[in-house]
Amino acid sequence: MRYSRVLILLSFLALALAFFFLPRGTRERLRHFGRLFTQPSEEMAAMSLRVGREALGGLPPEMSVAERDELLAAKARLEAESQVRDARVRALEAQNQALQKLLQHVSAQHSYALVVCEVVKRPAWSQTHHTVVVDRGSSSGLRPGQAVLSLEGVVGVVSEATARQAVVELFTSPSFALPCEIAARQVSAVLENHGGQFVLTSVLGAEYDAVQLGDEVVTTDLGSDAMQPGLLLGTIAEKTRDANGAPRYLVDAIVQPATLKYLMAVLPERR
Repeated sequence: MRYSRVLILLSFLALALAFFFLPRGTRERLRHFGRLFTQPSEEMAAMSLRVGREALGGLPPEMSVAERDELLAAKARLEAESQVRDARVRALEAQNQALQKLLQHVSAQHSYALVVCEVVKRPAWSQTHHTVVVDRGSSSGLRPGQAVLSLEGVVGVVSEATARQAVVELFTSPSFALPCEIAARQVSAVLENHGGQFVLTSVLGAEYDAVQLGDEVVTTDLGSDAMQPGLLLGTIAEKTRDANGAPRYLVDAIVQPATLKYLMAVLPERR
């Protein structure tokens, strides 16, 4: 009988030692298994709580569901703010590159002066942005009738100028009309906006067949000493005849000015 008790005691000690040296995770599972027999209701409640927390994404024991939701909301706000900052950085980088190109163009050798302007306003009364306001005016040399460029070519003409600002009429304006020429063919005309199509009217010069598709249409100083001649407006995209048999030329504009942020006003060379 005494040997049996000793054997039981030694067995218990061996199990205790074995339990002590088991990995922590295994000990925890055995402890929870034992509690199912000693404290079944409490252990079942604890198991339900653990299962619920796992279903909610593995909440730490000290974190409530409300705290988890608040943390996730804060994380979403930080991610959204990060995306906004990244978009702003990309926009600033694009503007910086555009300004660098403009400055390089201004620094190049020209027979005329260029003044870099920033578009500061697109007036509400200017339907679909047919005019823009720039941050340079007469104090910088701008005056009505001067051409306004992007890096690609002419986008409009100065229509009004105060000391510090100027209004630019874009060639997308329904009332836009500008004297021009096809220098290679010795043809003079007026470039007009007809319902979104850019048409040469009042054409004078060479015969109809002399004008070719792809010929460049450029500015002329006829009638205005404020306009610098030879600036690219576009190219001949189509030539037809109207109902009266008069030549009709469509011009493919080389730039769309609606989204431009920086422009260059052309101060013509002194003649």
